[in-house]
Order: sequence, then structure tokens, then C-alpha cells
Amino acid sequence: MKITKEAFHNLIEIERNAQDERWGEQNHSDEKWLAILLEELGEAAKAVLEKNEEGLLEETVQVAAVLQNWVTSRNFFFDTETDN
Repeated sequence: MKITKEAFHNLIEIERNAQDERWGEQNHSDEKWLAILLEELGEAAKAVLEKNEEGLLEETVQVAAVLQNWVTSRNFFFDTETDN
């Protein structure tokens, strides 16, 4: 299965919204985020071993969404207009 980078980014956004809807605001400790990420990576590994391309895409989207959510929940970003 092949998709564009734009479609991949859209799938990540859709997954993030689904995760937020499912679990609400997620402000976990780094340990909890790591556990969530490893669980998703385990599912991606299973898809690889089963040669399940569609499942692999689904799981890598979930991995990316978890990573994106983890980073944004840590507030690593700053507002260039107000923060220096």
C-alpha cells in the first residue's frame, strides 16, 4: 500500500483526534508515554512479522500520533512571539 506524505500526515491528525476523543486530554508521565509507545511499536512489529502491509500502515500512524502527542504534551515548543 502506498500513500502520499500529505495523506500520511492527514492520517496522523485523524488518529490524534480519535485518541483525544477516546481518552480525553493526555498528560502522562514520560514513563507512561514510553509504555504506550512500546505497546504500539509491538503491534507494528507484529504487522511486520505477519507481512501485513495495511496493518503496518495503521500501526505506524498510531506510533506517529503517540509520539506527536507525547512531544506536544511536554510543551517542548515555544511561541516565537512571546518566548525567547
